[in-house]
Amino acid sequence: NKNFEGYKYPKVVESGTRVQSHPQQQQKRAQQSFSQQQLQQQKQQQQQLQQYFPLQPTTSQTLAEAIHVISTVRDAVRLAVSSFEREGIAYGQGSRNAFGDAIMLVFGTLNLPIVSEAEDFSAESFVNAKLTPNELTIIIENIKKRIEQRVPVAYLINKAVFGVYSFYVDERCIIPRSFIAEILTEEGNDQLLQIINPDHVRSVLDLCTGSGCIAVIASSIFPRAHIDAVDISTDALQVAEINVSKYELSGKIKLIQSDLYSALPPNRKYDMVLCNPPYVSWSNMERLPAEFQKEPRNALDGGKDGLDYIKLIVSQTKQRLNSDGVLILEVSGHSEEVLRSIFPQLEITSFETSSGHGEVVAIKYN
Repeated sequence: NKNFEGYKYPKVVESGTRVQSHPQQQQKRAQQSFSQQQLQQQKQQQQQLQQYFPLQPTTSQTLAEAIHVISTVRDAVRLAVSSFEREGIAYGQGSRNAFGDAIMLVFGTLNLPIVSEAEDFSAESFVNAKLTPNELTIIIENIKKRIEQRVPVAYLINKAVFGVYSFYVDERCIIPRSFIAEILTEEGNDQLLQIINPDHVRSVLDLCTGSGCIAVIASSIFPRAHIDAVDISTDALQVAEINVSKYELSGKIKLIQSDLYSALPPNRKYDMVLCNPPYVSWSNMERLPAEFQKEPRNALDGGKDGLDYIKLIVSQTKQRLNSDGVLILEVSGHSEEVLRSIFPQLEITSFETSSGHGEVVAIKYN
């Protein structure tokens, strides 16, 4: 035997066939053994839990399997809802939840009339219709894009729906979702009638028109009016032109490229100005979900406090209204009280919308 005298802790001492370890190594091996025991216990616990709470398949696994089992429109909607809920995507660009997004995606992909309520979906005659393999493939690809790339459904199907209207949309314009459109529909007309008589309106300006949706809806509410639709973005105006042509309103709606009123004739006045301006503050811009960041920034960014365009529009519109004219302005996030404090001399009335009071106001200049 080797003499390890002089070593405080011999590394290895041979004793027959038994090997005795250095005390530090013994401690390390004991720790490793304990760690392995812990891992084994955790594994056994997980296996026991899975008996009662099976692990959910991943979205990619589900979508890969779907091509072999999905057969109907109803199946496709259910698949989309489950996938969206699992991945925690953001809503608010045409729908308020996973079910609404799923209906838009599936029905829009199939070029079917898009329904808005669960009751309508249940009664829809197409829900049990069979899908072709190609249709299912496209639907699954759109579900993947919605989840992986966070592309809003409206951009995937190039369509946004509001009531009886549907509009072409793409990445060149903001997705239509204005509370002003609610005021202009049949349900909101009672509030509008308290502000102005539609039959007396001969000229309307849709400021910040985007896709042209408000101008198109306004054309039916104000049948005697000519409508100017203004936007700073030439890209957005190209989309608006598609929608104006779709509803055969080229003779009634004039599209104009302008930074607010700057390119309009100085003597041009209106009975009504409708405006859904950019009003998102810089701090909120940074916190927007990925879906909303797909939209043009200049359609959302309202400056440091979100009030830059609102203050400009309110201050400049007085000179652009005829006698008894009115400005209908969306100010979501900036309440009626805030506007009153900035412009105490104005007559400001708040409309009731699906989101409550303070989202849309009517302003008259004394």
